[in-house]
Amino acid sequence: MSPQWFAIQQHMAQLAPDIAASLNPPATAQDIARLQTALNLTLPPDFCAYLLTFNGQRHDNFTRGFYGYPALLPVEEIITTNQTLRGLLGDDAVFTGFRENKRG
Repeated sequence: MSPQWFAIQQHMAQLAPDIAASLNPPATAQDIARLQTALNLTLPPDFCAYLLTFNGQRHDNFTRGFYGYPALLPVEEIITTNQTLRGLLGDDAVFTGFRENKRG
């Protein structure tokens, strides 16, 4: 686990134990490879580090999402959501990749 994710996890356990308790165990390298294959792209190293820290969040009966957003999706739900969107929007709606948020 990277020092940054360790610090986030420690702070979350202190400040928002309900959210910390809803985080899934880490994804495996095999999970990440399957996700990259399903999305047909290479995930950024920082996103892989996140998945290797916790594989999303359980969102059955939790009171709030991480940082005010809906639940963090685990690998399997990312794949399912992507497949659903491709089914609705067609293959022309190609995901072009993640972009780093450089806003301060």
